[in-house]
Amino acid sequence: MPKSYLFVSARVTSPRDFGAVISLCNAAAQIMDGVGLFCYEPLSPEFPTTYRVPALPSMSGMDIGQVLYRACQDL
Repeated sequence: MPKSYLFVSARVTSPRDFGAVISLCNAAAQIMDGVGLFCYEPLSPEFPTTYRVPALPSMSGMDIGQVLYRACQDL
């Protein structure tokens, strides 16, 4: 049976923006077999092109590395 996966890489600019991306991915996860998420955000307003990776909520199941692994196993 075919499976469907969604992989998202998003630049977020605020905690509210980060929450919106997570909500969107949670909604997509209701109909997809897996949703992998990678977000990055500016370190500060003074360094808008220097990024850090915010931590995903624990137990979200959206860690992009884990979802990529599952998708590769299904292939």
